[in-house]
Amino acid sequence: MYGSTCADMQVDVKGECLSSIRRVVGTTSGCFYPRSNHWEKLEEGRSVTSVAAEFGIAHSIVSRLWRQFQTTGTAIRGFSSGRPRGTTPTDDRYIVLQARRNRRKTAGEISRHTTQATGRPISRFKVARRLHGGGLFARRPVRCVALTTAHRRRRGQWLCGAGKTGIGDTMNGDEYSLQMRADSV
Repeated sequence: MYGSTCADMQVDVKGECLSSIRRVVGTTSGCFYPRSNHWEKLEEGRSVTSVAAEFGIAHSIVSRLWRQFQTTGTAIRGFSSGRPRGTTPTDDRYIVLQARRNRRKTAGEISRHTTQATGRPISRFKVARRLHGGGLFARRPVRCVALTTAHRRRRGQWLCGAGKTGIGDTMNGDEYSLQMRADSV
């Protein structure tokens, strides 16, 4: 059983071929496809733990499948309950690609672009989570007032003027803001 691949085990409990391998229960440590010989071992009286150890999977999986087999006669995974994913793996790759193409894009910009491309609403928080999953981090926009050239010129003049005058002649912050307001009026 250990040497066989998932493709070799396309048989369900009743011995019929499965149309899709992925509809049968899979584990992270390997694939566990319920076959009639698995259930025969349990029907012989072997414990769930020993069968699980033989196939290298968790005993809870074997126990749940055995219970399902006893009640329904099959152990094929049915519909899953839970919240469906908002994005597909393709969407996730697209989000990471957008971030890599333009590193200055914010999560909000990427979410708007992805929503427009896919037609499904995707929040900026979801984009940030997908970027984090892809090894990137969402760029947060800096919220500050952009300085105009006039602001920069006045600030430079003030700094030059403050350096030339004596210590007692410099303005404090309140006087500077009043001076700036008077100049702008």
